[in-house]
Amino acid sequence: MDLENMLTVEDVAQILHVSPLTVRYMFRQKRLRGFKFGKSWRTTRKILQEDIENVARSQANTAPETPRRRTKRSVPSVAATVAPEESVLPADPAPKKAARQRVEKRKEPTPDDMQQTLF
Repeated sequence: MDLENMLTVEDVAQILHVSPLTVRYMFRQKRLRGFKFGKSWRTTRKILQEDIENVARSQANTAPETPRRRTKRSVPSVAATVAPEESVLPADPAPKKAARQRVEKRKEPTPDDMQQTLF
């Protein structure tokens, strides 16, 4: 293997016009072939060229999906997603009532209460 053809992460990033972090991510995800040389990733010009051609070929084979227009009929309504026996509202409104009662039961501190907390 010729060392002149070896590429570092920074070299690949310049060739692909992306950041070095993106190149490392692509190596880890095996979207680009490379190997670890110590703690850094390396690849060769030949391998990089093959990977670029493979990506271009795979993208040319897959037809891009045309975005669908949303119509009023394509969006399910809440009534359609909830079964008739189910209710959107909570079954028992009692917990809300109990919370309100707890708030009402709180009393304002008196000066005597304040003195007791200080001493």
